[in-house]
Amino acid sequence: MLRRLAAWLFRLAGWTVSGPVPHNLPKFVLFVAPHATSNDFYVGVGARAYINIWIYYLAKKELFRPAPVSWFLKKMGGYPVDRSRHLNFVDSVVALFNEHEEFRICVTPEGTRKDVSELKTGFYYMALGAQVPIVFCGFDYGRKAVLFGEPFYPTGNWDADKKVMAAFFNQVQGTRKSWIRNYLNT
Repeated sequence: MLRRLAAWLFRLAGWTVSGPVPHNLPKFVLFVAPHATSNDFYVGVGARAYINIWIYYLAKKELFRPAPVSWFLKKMGGYPVDRSRHLNFVDSVVALFNEHEEFRICVTPEGTRKDVSELKTGFYYMALGAQVPIVFCGFDYGRKAVLFGEPFYPTGNWDADKKVMAAFFNQVQGTRKSWIRNYLNT
């Protein structure tokens, strides 16, 4: 019932989905960018309902307070991330992939809605360690479209793989001029 409501609201707001939706992949890291507004949460939940694939997501632990909010966010597939401690979070997520036959997780590598000078690379090493593909996903606010790219298996060569990411994200228009294109194209 909630899934149908979220999918209906997604369509009602004028959003569409474009590109190869990864229905046949039981495991992947979803790399969503650019992450520039809190509206991304609603677009993401709507898109997830629309494509009918359950995808967990990572979010800062501060969003999971107070308790009723924590319950809701976890029910919606959220995993809290403690950004203040140096935990081996990548290995924890790789273990989740290894423990489940199906596991998909959404990551916003910017790590914040603010402009940053570089991406957090945890998503890359999660996929590399779990030997699962990265699925690129752009929230194109100019076209009101959620764009999916072909699954990409990281090679371990960040500089080379960054160029593949840039090729996809160069076509995405965020809510403001996106720094991500400039970063990935360097």
